[in-house]
Amino acid sequence: MTDFSPYLQIKLSGDIATKGEVNLRDLANTYTHLQSMIDRAFIDITTKGKIRKHSRLKGNQYGEIFFSVGDPKRSSYLVDLISKTQIGQSILNRINEAIAPVYNVIETSIGVEYQGIYRDLNRVKGQIDQGQIAIMEYNEEEILNKKYFARSFGDKSILKYMDQLVTPTRARDKENYIDLTISTEKTIQLAFNKEKGKKFHHIVTNRTLGLPYTIEGQLVKADWHNRQGSFVKYTNGRKCNLKFSTREEVEELSHLMGAKGIKIVVCPIIEFGSYDVASGDLLFVKLIDSIAA
Repeated sequence: MTDFSPYLQIKLSGDIATKGEVNLRDLANTYTHLQSMIDRAFIDITTKGKIRKHSRLKGNQYGEIFFSVGDPKRSSYLVDLISKTQIGQSILNRINEAIAPVYNVIETSIGVEYQGIYRDLNRVKGQIDQGQIAIMEYNEEEILNKKYFARSFGDKSILKYMDQLVTPTRARDKENYIDLTISTEKTIQLAFNKEKGKKFHHIVTNRTLGLPYTIEGQLVKADWHNRQGSFVKYTNGRKCNLKFSTREEVEELSHLMGAKGIKIVVCPIIEFGSYDVASGDLLFVKLIDSIAA
């Protein structure tokens, strides 16, 4: 009986790999996105699902992840990445767990139109004004315990890099194809062309608004031109992106830059049903109160 090593296989074809030759930039980006996806899966596993937006590998963890790069086959550009450590199989299973539901949708769906968060905000404001929804107090543990979001942030974290990996299929004029094979207890094959690449991106970057809640903290940055700022939550000391629907709102809050005790109503910006409760992006709804610095 031969020993089996879990592996991930990547195949580039089309204009990106003419006669088996690949541009260094494309190849570097491919390997970077693959490694980032593997790293995020590893962090999600080792933190038992508590991965956060800015989570990174610790120095002593790099040795636990080793995927050996095989010799490329040049009919297109095909290479095997073979796991050499015990956790490799769990990493590949976690990657497949995140990607498979999205891939199943793009195989069967004709596409869905989404409204966008700013149009969604008008609906939320109307419901608040009419008393149809209550504004909650921000409580990280309560939100996590109630499973407020449909998918784990670990899924979103992995899918972000998968989406970047298949960018050449959707973002270029000429036809490109990227195929991924994940082999552990069973073998899964994922094939991307322009249509599937576009659908995948559309689904995993879809943003919706969660129910509104109040947070208290300090505005540390306000960018009028791009309608966004940085806000530090008092509850956990984490910095998060605060987005605004109008430049007038940025101006309203920028006068309170550095002030302590700003209390605002926000909506979490949810991507593909997942959200980092600790430091995920927020959309400003309204100012409630502030205390002078």
